Amino acid sequence: MELIEARDAFLRWLEAKGYSRGTVTMYEVDLRALIEFLKRRGVHDVREAAREDLAEYKAWVMKRYCWWGGKRLARSTVEKHLLAARQLFEFLARRGEVAMDPAAHLEWTRDRPALPAHIPTENEMEYILSRPDIGTHRGMRDRAILEVFYSTGIRRAELVALDLYDVNMAEGTLTVRSGKGGKGRTLPLIGAALEFLARYVREVRPAMVGARWAAPARAARPPAGRESPVFIEPGGRRIKSEAVGRMVRWCVRSVAPGAAKECHILRHAFATHMLRGGADVQLIQRMLGHAHLSTTEIYTTVLTVDLKAEHTRCHPRGGKTNEDQRGEGEISGGLQGEENRQVVGVAAGERDAGVFGADEDAAGRGGGATDVRPCGGIPAEAIGTGRADDGQAFIA
Repeated sequence: MELIEARDAFLRWLEAKGYSRGTVTMYEVDLRALIEFLKRRGVHDVREAAREDLAEYKAWVMKRYCWWGGKRLARSTVEKHLLAARQLFEFLARRGEVAMDPAAHLEWTRDRPALPAHIPTENEMEYILSRPDIGTHRGMRDRAILEVFYSTGIRRAELVALDLYDVNMAEGTLTVRSGKGGKGRTLPLIGAALEFLARYVREVRPAMVGARWAAPARAARPPAGRESPVFIEPGGRRIKSEAVGRMVRWCVRSVAPGAAKECHILRHAFATHMLRGGADVQLIQRMLGHAHLSTTEIYTTVLTVDLKAEHTRCHPRGGKTNEDQRGEGEISGGLQGEENRQVVGVAAGERDAGVFGADEDAAGRGGGATDVRPCGGIPAEAIGTGRADDGQAFIA
């Protein structure tokens, strides 16, 4: 089987397994680089690929540079290329197209996904959300987009793919039907997000389409072949991902100039602020559409500062310097000494009162004082010696 034929069969298999079009395209791009490399080495059939060829491919990928940035490929990008090569030959081995998998040795270690260096705070998010001019049609649309991003944690591709029948204004929900990996989910839509989205759909969107109609609370699903996108360009066409990215980039960088992956930063802000507000990690996982809880748990790493603040606030010694602790120790020692002196004085007075009282009672009865036991049955003569009459050590 030729390399191109093998690649096409593998991509069709991915589509049959339910992978999204974006994922299939990603594999296609990565496998194109693999095929071009193997052809330069004289390999045109999958049965001609050897272990050494794949080892050289790995070394070549690790030395590549980004054509747009002039830097080496990121570790995650290298892992993505190796994953595509390995899965291709695993697929061919299962089908019997190759006797031995030449890519079986291409091992990689997946890094824990890293969060951006700067995630907008709640105050910064307020500034970001207020950037669009809601006095214009585009501004109202852009404000609705930002509110939906921050309120639901939705991905950019999912937001662009929304249709009117995916939004239920009456119940305050938003349904993602084409999520990552083909998985859908329903998200709550409340507060400012619901308000601005309703105003956009009711007042602005009809004007942008050019028709004078208002969408009902839940629009009927259009016939097959017709679309009713929520977010549109003037004229009624569905807004493109690039246009959303440019708009969000302008809003975010006006507040946080060093921010990167602007649309995804709003998703990070949603998850981080929900977690800080006390939301359960599993709830956030469902809302973000993560397949594995470990992916959502990366957001717990941003709470280190919060944990330090809580430790400082709640722990008895949190945030106290050595001078503070030394001063508190002196004060505590002084108070403790005063308390001890008071206790000793009271105890001494009670003891003296008990001894003298017992002597007076004995004298009044006309008896001797040899059997007086003022301290719990211990003879008076034993007090001076520190020994009890039963031979046991006496501790005063």
